[in-house]
Amino acid sequence: MNKPNKPLSDCCEKPAKVNMIARAIEGATRFMFCTHCGEPCDISQRKVPFKGTTLSATRKPSGEMEVFKARYVACGGVSMISGQPLYPPGHKMFHWQMAHVLCKNNYPEERLNPENIWPMTVEEHQYQTKDPGKCRKDPLWVKFWAYYDRSKLRQETKSPMRA
Repeated sequence: MNKPNKPLSDCCEKPAKVNMIARAIEGATRFMFCTHCGEPCDISQRKVPFKGTTLSATRKPSGEMEVFKARYVACGGVSMISGQPLYPPGHKMFHWQMAHVLCKNNYPEERLNPENIWPMTVEEHQYQTKDPGKCRKDPLWVKFWAYYDRSKLRQETKSPMRA
């Protein structure tokens, strides 16, 4: 995983290189130099800097997949925007077909609300996410944006402090 490929300096924990001049000088005790600060250094006892993550590899189930599957069945396996067929549950892109109308970060209470999750094709989801201004003007998206406006208004009247 984290293989030591270069020795690290003890001063900056950056890669250290052999100092050929110090090898030639009698009485020199440090034969390496830090590539970051340029000072003579010793090799760090630490093998490599930690480049991993503190997050565990296993993720706790949020319950979204069950809601996604229920929405897939409710919509008959077709997009609520265009009516095109969707990938079935179990497909690697299945979760990309479910769009949260109100985003999960700003409205965590709406994360598992089935009405807030709209099945749509992957391309439609990317279109809505990447270019919402152009998407809002598209006549295919009238119902989506009407629901968005109603939901946003409902949320803002619930909490007057929310911007």
